[in-house]
Order: sequence, then C-alpha cells, then structure tokens
Amino acid sequence: MQAAGTFGEYEWLSYNQVQETSQSIARGMKALNLVTETTGDGKSWKFVGIWCKNRAEWLMTHIANMYFNHTTIGFFDSMGVQAVDYILKQTELSCIFSTKDYIKKVIDMKKDSLASTIKF
Repeated sequence: MQAAGTFGEYEWLSYNQVQETSQSIARGMKALNLVTETTGDGKSWKFVGIWCKNRAEWLMTHIANMYFNHTTIGFFDSMGVQAVDYILKQTELSCIFSTKDYIKKVIDMKKDSLASTIKF
C-alpha cells in the first residue's frame, strides 16, 4: 500500500529473490549482533519481533529468522500498548522489525517508560 492509501502495481518475486533477500536479512542480523539470547523454561531463546501489516518483507524477515533458529514474535494492530509491553518484558525482546508507523508507536512507548528492552 502506498502512502496515499492506494495500491501500486503487483510485483511478483521468484523463489530465488525471496531466498536471497531472506538470507541477506539473516546475515545482517548476525553481523550486526541484533538478536540477544534469553533463557526461559530451561531453554535458550533468540526472539525477533515483527510489527507491521502483512507484506512480503514480513514473510522474508520471518524466513530469515528460521535460518538461525530465531523465534518470531508477531505483533498485531489489535494489540494495545500494555499487551505489547507485556510481551516485550516476557521475551526480553531487543530487536523488532517494523514499518515507520509502528516505529513511532515504539518510540512513544519508550517515552512513557515502556518497551525498555528494545534496542534495535
């Protein structure tokens, strides 16, 4: 969807394009050390958040998480600020991929002393 609320031309992606993009995202997360490890239930976890409407980038980021056995935490429009903050605290999530409208929400949450674990 474009900024004006209209849709542009549909663009098909090949399996190779999706794979290459997903692998690039995965390598970038690793190279930049964006994903921190936390423990819970006697296991080690590496959580990565995604907060955006359904789009190709959402899926490619999810696939990137699978390359390094990261667990994807999805956030949805219907979640209120308190629910999002609760999940962030429970998972100790430090990295969230987002579109600019949700980045503003995260910044506003941080101003209100919420989303304290988010670093990236």
